[in-house]
Amino acid sequence: MTVIGIISLDNYDDIIDKMDDKNISLLNTLVTTMISDWANEYGIFYKRVNTDRYFFVASTEDLSKIKEKSLIFYND
Repeated sequence: MTVIGIISLDNYDDIIDKMDDKNISLLNTLVTTMISDWANEYGIFYKRVNTDRYFFVASTEDLSKIKEKSLIFYND
């Protein structure tokens, strides 16, 4: 069975409001790399739909594996 989901970066706008353009670019690169690595690990298709949101498609088996692990990108 296919699973469709959204990855939402909580407080993204609040974080980048305090950053200059160079650091925003570095943050975007870091986040995209982390999501890409995560998606590749599970064989998941993903697409960035705006600055703080990604769309993904996975299988239910992949979702079960994902639930076993915790994924934190930013912890304030």
